[in-house]
Amino acid sequence: MDITVVDQGNGNIVLSLKGRCDFKSRHTYQRALDQAFQRTPKSVILDFTDVTYIDSAGLGLLALSHKKFSANAMCLMIAAPQKPVRQILHLANMGKIFPICDSLTAATQNTVSGQ
Repeated sequence: MDITVVDQGNGNIVLSLKGRCDFKSRHTYQRALDQAFQRTPKSVILDFTDVTYIDSAGLGLLALSHKKFSANAMCLMIAAPQKPVRQILHLANMGKIFPICDSLTAATQNTVSGQ
């Protein structure tokens, strides 16, 4: 997995993930999330546009990340998951834990509106 970190300068950090979100990619994911967390943003948007697969380990990472961020009054959300990934997120009820937005633009607007 490749992750690009972009600080939007408005309290939002976007992590653009590319590849598989699975057990093998956990260290890369955790390093990027820790980096974002240290910047104390209001919101972290996980851009899933280029995530092709997510497994139970990936779902676990998302749940743990949400717990850590929400305990520190930071919002975590997912933007633009592809249909197969969106279906897995839906089956795992991840939409009840944090927002899943249709696009990066929608996620950014969601942070502006105070989600």
